[in-house]
Amino acid sequence: MEAREAVGLNWDEERLIRRAVEGDQEAREALFGRYRSSLYQTALRICQNPEDAEDAVQDGLLAAFRNLRQFKARSRFSTWLMRVVINAALMQLRRRRAHPLLSIDQDDRQDNQQTIAKTVLDARPGPEESYAQKERMEIFARGIRTLPWAQGIALWLRGVEGFPLDEAARILHVPTGTLKSNLHRGRARLAAYVQASSGPVGQASAAA
Repeated sequence: MEAREAVGLNWDEERLIRRAVEGDQEAREALFGRYRSSLYQTALRICQNPEDAEDAVQDGLLAAFRNLRQFKARSRFSTWLMRVVINAALMQLRRRRAHPLLSIDQDDRQDNQQTIAKTVLDARPGPEESYAQKERMEIFARGIRTLPWAQGIALWLRGVEGFPLDEAARILHVPTGTLKSNLHRGRARLAAYVQASSGPVGQASAAA
């Protein structure tokens, strides 16, 4: 009882989860339906397209249903569900977007401020650099997966998708200060992982 209250899993929600796992379609619709609006709004912020956002919600809810047995109530159910849908929305975005630049240490004090950055991908690589960039991108992606979810998703939204700091915070439903903290910790851990895996990534380029 105390554990459930600590993470916000009430008895009604627990009952719906149990019934949904057992195959009760009405319970599943009631469980997911209460969060659908907020899930869609979050997916829309990421996808910037109503059709893609709807697809992301559908994909996310399907993935959540398939993995419902794995939900252990270590976090709020709504938080777990939001994470699943955010991941689905990012998958939608990746299908139609190229990412020419990934920065490990982008400055968040001002979004329009250029900084010295360790660049993972060059915007215009030569033939030999293309292979090296592909390898660095694979290392970067593996490194992201080693981070706690909050740090990894913060880095992905800011460094890969290029969302402004305040918008990324809204997507994740966290205060800006929390996002900055996750970015700072994530960058430190990711930089250490990349350096251990491949040595220095790219060349530091001074701002003009």
